[in-house]
Amino acid sequence: MPMKWASSVADATSDFKDTMTTSLHSACAYRAQLLYFVADPATLEDPAEAVRYHSDGLLLVNEQGQIQACGDWAELSQSLPAGTKTVDLSGKIIMPGMIDTHLHFPQTDIIASPSSGLLPWLETYTFPTEGRFGDSEHAREVAGVFLDELLRNGTTTALVYGSVHRQSVDAFFEESHERNLRMIAGKSIRQSKVLHTLATDVGGGTSFSMLRTMNEAHKVARLNNYHLTAASMFYMATEGAARALDMQGQIGTLAPGAEADFIVMDPKATPLMARRSTMLNSLEEQLFMLALLGDDRCIQASYSAGRCVHQRDH
Repeated sequence: MPMKWASSVADATSDFKDTMTTSLHSACAYRAQLLYFVADPATLEDPAEAVRYHSDGLLLVNEQGQIQACGDWAELSQSLPAGTKTVDLSGKIIMPGMIDTHLHFPQTDIIASPSSGLLPWLETYTFPTEGRFGDSEHAREVAGVFLDELLRNGTTTALVYGSVHRQSVDAFFEESHERNLRMIAGKSIRQSKVLHTLATDVGGGTSFSMLRTMNEAHKVARLNNYHLTAASMFYMATEGAARALDMQGQIGTLAPGAEADFIVMDPKATPLMARRSTMLNSLEEQLFMLALLGDDRCIQASYSAGRCVHQRDH
């Protein structure tokens, strides 16, 4: 597996940490619909040129946990090395793991707390809750819950804020290390460059799901007389976020050479979605359906460096 690092922004310093370096047992090929982006659809005269989509695709992950090949099944399957393990996920969609560019792990336990305004919310919930993160054991327990929620919702990388306590960030890194995730985190409040991305802003935000965040973003755009396309939203949650974090080519893509951080999405995860899927006529319609009707139930599995780190129970 590639060495993952987590960047700690603390008192204007950076701390780079290596994590798991154990290789996978063998290469693995996945058969499914494949989707990723190579450009911002909103900037092109023909938005379709920004998308790479294979209705019957093959994703080959090598022993180092990197993407070795991505393309049409009919073209690539004939050249697979003998003995390569193949996982048939026909009917499912493989896309890059999503990237959340702003959220707060110490606020996990106060998500969806009522308040008449920001200051009462901070005084009643945020400050007392974050004050507990001087306790390393408590910080690590919450960090584990937080990371598992991200993975359950298909997010494999995030720009995460800790509390003012250094040990809160150390605890976060320890839990991230165990899962071999690429995370960016810090204890100080300093905004990174996050242009043209989507973020949940947990715990002010009320969901860990980037799909539900797309739903909300679309509605806000419509209130401002703007149509935010599904392609643009999925771009901002993957390739766009990677570019904003200066990590393009490493994450947010299925292009060969990238880390094999990807998710398996079930477009028929609910009865309503299964029914709606029979009436779709384009990729944009399918993505729009996922953005407006989808949530954690759509995430069948999440992978980090080629290793499954979340599997849906049913």
